[in-house]
Amino acid sequence: MKYIRLLSRIILGMVFIFSGFVKAVDPLGSAYKFADYFAAFRLGFLEFLALPMGVLLSAFELVLGIILILGYRKRVIFAVTLWFMVFFTVLTFILALFNPVSDCGCFGDALILTNWQTFYKNVVLMVFVLILWVARKKESDSGPVVGEWVVIGGLYVMASLFSFWNYRHLPLIDFRPYDVGTVISEKMNVPEGMPVDEYKTSLVYKN
Repeated sequence: MKYIRLLSRIILGMVFIFSGFVKAVDPLGSAYKFADYFAAFRLGFLEFLALPMGVLLSAFELVLGIILILGYRKRVIFAVTLWFMVFFTVLTFILALFNPVSDCGCFGDALILTNWQTFYKNVVLMVFVLILWVARKKESDSGPVVGEWVVIGGLYVMASLFSFWNYRHLPLIDFRPYDVGTVISEKMNVPEGMPVDEYKTSLVYKN
């Protein structure tokens, strides 16, 4: 069971690190996605929070993933992870049912998933979260309390600054189709064997 818990922490940690990183390299993309959510749920008055929330969420996921792998403050972090995943699993289920936003933006532009794919992904992750939560009393926090919280706080500050740097400059890694150095004319070509648009022109003459 010990190794299953370790594997669960590593899998969850890697997913959160990837999710947080791809959001952090494109904070504007995350902001646009938050704006889509606000519009879909008739919360347009919160649009001014889109960019700050994009930065905070990316930093949160990135740091949460690192902490899960390092094993800091396990009982607290397991509880945070559980409630975080419960919230987003419920949210993605609602998105899958009603489809107010076509792409949840969970992995930025690096990996586009449908709402149902995102929901199923969250269900799988919930299995690993529940493994950690059920066995949380078997985990011990033997490290220095203050030292670990200082490291966690420092990581969050660095993750936020990294996201802000990408906001002020071009993304460190650009996952968008037309990134720097792309020959636009080549990207616009339709791959061989793929369906192409067909147009029909009709002229109607009247006296």
